[in-house]
Amino acid sequence: QKLVGLLNIPAVDNPPVVIMIHGFRANKTYYPWFDNIQIALLKQNIAVLRFDFHAHGESEGDSMEYTLKACAEDLAAALKFIKTQNIDKTNIGIFGTSAATIAIGYNGIKGIKTVALYDPVVLASHWQNWFNRKYADEFKEKGYMTHKPKLDQRTYKFGKKLYDEVQKGDFEKSIKNITCPTLIIYGAENLSDEEIERTNTLFKNSEIIYYLRMSHYALTSERSEEH
Repeated sequence: QKLVGLLNIPAVDNPPVVIMIHGFRANKTYYPWFDNIQIALLKQNIAVLRFDFHAHGESEGDSMEYTLKACAEDLAAALKFIKTQNIDKTNIGIFGTSAATIAIGYNGIKGIKTVALYDPVVLASHWQNWFNRKYADEFKEKGYMTHKPKLDQRTYKFGKKLYDEVQKGDFEKSIKNITCPTLIIYGAENLSDEEIERTNTLFKNSEIIYYLRMSHYALTSERSEEH
């Protein structure tokens, strides 16, 4: 299936590159602040690749078949693609938000120099509590959950594969694979202090930055959405 992305390369030879990856139910242009980060990176002669995970944005794929683990395959494809371009293949970084962290964990960091994260949502218990609170009845009645983002043309239907993956919760263990230097920035309103502490223990080589308590969706069109 085809993945769709946006690649911007500055007019220099072999620049470093940052791959920017979105969270669950978002897309490559969902976050206005991704634009600001891209502008800042390009001014520093750093290339930027943004892409849509499968079944999100403009990329192909059936959302009923979507899983968090399969996003790692998408990331691997993006890494393979970027290495065919005019960039420094030894200087690749990743910036991800929310569930994108899980794709990095499942993929591992081979070929990745550094990682930066905003509000990583990786705890199995957090996902389980969220799904059971908001979507359990819909899954029970329909066999899927629906979501219509404000800035997307799709109505997403996520199926039993994702529900079962969340209930099993194995993805949390994958975070130990992120061993490169990692910067973590928390808005943290959707995570308790205990959850933040537990999340931090999963990373082996990280620097943590806390902001004032701010919604997970504060910088998106879904500002009022509860996670």
